[in-house]
Amino acid sequence: METKYRRRHLLRVAAAGGVAGIAGCLGDEEEEPDETPTNGGANGEEEEQVGTNGEAETLARWATHGYDAANTGHAPEAALPSGELAWEYETDGPIYSSPVVAGGTVYVSSFDDLLHAVDADTGEADWTFESGGNPRSPPAVGEGRVFFGDDDDTFYALETNGDEDWRYDGAGPFRAASKMLERRNDTLVLFGEGQFGTGVSGDRRVLQAADMDGDIEWVFRTGEHLDASPAVAGGNVYAVRHDGILYSIDAATGDQNWFHEAGGNLRSAPAVRDGQVIYAAADGNVRALSTDSDNVLWSYDAGTGVRSSPSVSSDAVYFGDESGTFHAISGEGDGLWTYEADDRIRTKPAIGDGFVAFGSEDNTVYVLDTEGEELWSYETGHSVRSSPALADGRLFIGSLDNSLYSFE
Repeated sequence: METKYRRRHLLRVAAAGGVAGIAGCLGDEEEEPDETPTNGGANGEEEEQVGTNGEAETLARWATHGYDAANTGHAPEAALPSGELAWEYETDGPIYSSPVVAGGTVYVSSFDDLLHAVDADTGEADWTFESGGNPRSPPAVGEGRVFFGDDDDTFYALETNGDEDWRYDGAGPFRAASKMLERRNDTLVLFGEGQFGTGVSGDRRVLQAADMDGDIEWVFRTGEHLDASPAVAGGNVYAVRHDGILYSIDAATGDQNWFHEAGGNLRSAPAVRDGQVIYAAADGNVRALSTDSDNVLWSYDAGTGVRSSPSVSSDAVYFGDESGTFHAISGEGDGLWTYEADDRIRTKPAIGDGFVAFGSEDNTVYVLDTEGEELWSYETGHSVRSSPALADGRLFIGSLDNSLYSFE
């Protein structure tokens, strides 16, 4: 039986804390690799680096939007933050993008034309990189590089010290989060382009895979906008088209496996787990497809539009809707509980050890337990479109109030 909860304002954490200053429809095969891709890529695995005391220390990673290549949004070892504000880092523009965390650094792009690298512990700027236009896409970190795109039709690969390695000049904005695709002998980065050039429809909007030198390995022409991150699992890429088409693409060749018509616009990223491709449509339907075909395994009607990308743990699927309702449903599509925020929810939830976090356009960051009870919340100065990242016992999230927040 589904249970509904109302937000309890008395648990709100008062806005307080210091401000850290800012320094500053067919796929075309071009080359077939020798190896079959794995499910990997930039993910939440731990990494070692030498600490200030000279000893190796282990740092958690949330190195891509949605935590892992499959977009599950689930970091099972992530500890619950208490809700205390550790620091607030101010930029000169609203943050529509979502932060990622790797090597003790938080990377986030802002509408001040900059990608910001921020010390995860102190909230001080390590460096900034100026792009040609407002960047919306969440960064991805892998193979010693930071990848992101901007509205000036450019996709960048930077070294982790902020130096530019290479760039790809496209014909349209890069707004979807990129993904890393690991193979036995090399690694590819996947990025989608909303190409606005002339030509036949199928040539105008593309998903492409590049190697670490920036050379394009394959191109898949979608014919429509790619606004959401692809998911990578089982040697396949799952990508959604703005007008309601979900594609399964062979990750090695870029060839189409199958496609599915959703019946409503798709503005959020799919997630893959346990043989299911789970997506949310703007018409309010959340569905699970088989990873092997476009067979619908189950469907859940949220009752209103959904632009929040679903996240999935081993036993539940979480997402928000346009009315401000946050939903938890089972892996078979049955409603478990709902929770009411005061405005629409468009962020992708982050699932930790016994809790789930998300932001709302009521300006608030929420953390609930997995039974739907509010643990804490924090009100920022504007709408929250950024999706949270969890690493090293902290929660990181941006706001349209121009700030990146860290909670411990």
